[in-house]
Amino acid sequence: MPPKEIAKPYKTRLPKERKRQDEIRIESSDDKQSRLTNTGERTSEESKTKNQGRLQRNRLSKLKIKQRQKSEEREGKRQYTSKFHPRVKETEPGKEEQRERRLEDRRARYRRNRETETPEKRKIRLEKACVRMSQRTTTETPDQHEKRLERQRAQNRRNRRTEKGREKRLEYQCVRNRRIEEIETEAQRQSRLEDRKPKRSQKRETETEAQRESRLEGRRSGDRQKRETETEAQRESRLVGRRLRDRQRRETETEAQRESRLVGQRARYRRMKETETKQQRERKQRICVSRLRKAETPEQREGRLVSDRTLRSKSRAAETQEETVERLEKGRKLNTRRKNVKKEQRSCSACRTYCCCKRRTYPVRSRTTCISRYRHRGHWRYSPCRHQRAADQFRSRILCRQCHQGRKELKKDNGYTVPVKLTVIIGRPSLEPISFEPEPSVSADIVIKDEFILFSEDDIESFADVPPSAEPTSHVTLSVAYKSNQGFYFRFLTNNE
Repeated sequence: MPPKEIAKPYKTRLPKERKRQDEIRIESSDDKQSRLTNTGERTSEESKTKNQGRLQRNRLSKLKIKQRQKSEEREGKRQYTSKFHPRVKETEPGKEEQRERRLEDRRARYRRNRETETPEKRKIRLEKACVRMSQRTTTETPDQHEKRLERQRAQNRRNRRTEKGREKRLEYQCVRNRRIEEIETEAQRQSRLEDRKPKRSQKRETETEAQRESRLEGRRSGDRQKRETETEAQRESRLVGRRLRDRQRRETETEAQRESRLVGQRARYRRMKETETKQQRERKQRICVSRLRKAETPEQREGRLVSDRTLRSKSRAAETQEETVERLEKGRKLNTRRKNVKKEQRSCSACRTYCCCKRRTYPVRSRTTCISRYRHRGHWRYSPCRHQRAADQFRSRILCRQCHQGRKELKKDNGYTVPVKLTVIIGRPSLEPISFEPEPSVSADIVIKDEFILFSEDDIESFADVPPSAEPTSHVTLSVAYKSNQGFYFRFLTNNE
């Protein structure tokens, strides 16, 4: 039987024969140079040099093109070589939106760049802009000057649409005005103010009613914001200046100006009455009454009391029985509220603020007995507020929460605490919380922490040795108020005390 035919294996592609390591010829630099010379190829150094030269030429040509375009633009005869250039297409009718969109994209790009730029880059950019502006202003024609101002006005109008741009503009404007005021002379200032008057009056003559209302509303809101943040001294200075200006204006005003002022004043009062709340009205009345009563003489006071009594007796004689009952009930409620307030409001020993708890607070000595059924729970006979509970550790001193918290933090420190409220410096009101700064003659290491001053143990004697000063504002002396587990509590005594 003939043998079976064996199937041939699948013919695979054999791998190419690799050169043996010893057969590989390493090309030397001379051989490579000769090969490249014979074949006409360039070396990498030659290619690099040639590329650099080409890039430099391209850069120079682009720069020349830009310079030429700028000069043509300045002369007003910018010509595009291709009619398919996008800027040429934008000049066609109906393509204004396309141009505006491109410019808006460019402005947005500039804005993004400015938000992310570093202070150094910003400084360089502004310096370049200043140089460009100075060069442009020296060489520009009157027409170009007018065009530039028109562009600037358009840009300002765009910036004023956004609140962010408005804030930045006002900030720059304030800085610029401050710089001008610092360097200008009195004559320049007077000239500037005189130049501003006709422009302002001309603008106000042409403005509409809506624009006028908007301007006045903006000024009122700005004044309101200023008054919210101003200090007492700034407020007093502002009021004194306003009274002086009003007096000078009234001395020189004509009859027509006086009539116009009174009309404006009545309108202002009308607006205030429309918008003010009941609390504001009552507060204003209280302030007016207190001012009048402070300024009145004894004779005026006596006359006022007599007239008040007469009016009161007349009104009570004319009132009905229901009105009488209502009046008496109202008076009883008011008296009860006053008594409760007197009982409740125990002021904090450290900061003189009143306890906000509505329960009556009691001194420590009246809380020594317990109710028997609550004895195991530890309830006291009277129900104290949290401020009173905090005061147990400080010898019947009633402390508000902030002062108690401050003293709790100071427990871990080794030292003696002095509440800032008890620091009194001559020439300053005693109720004003201020930090005490010792004179150079006082050798004390004082650390101010929160609302308290810490003394180390060695400083007690050095403070006690300070002689009372002849000058009333030189320094203050100390006396020990009382001693507790945490240390001594000092009170600053002035020469007046």
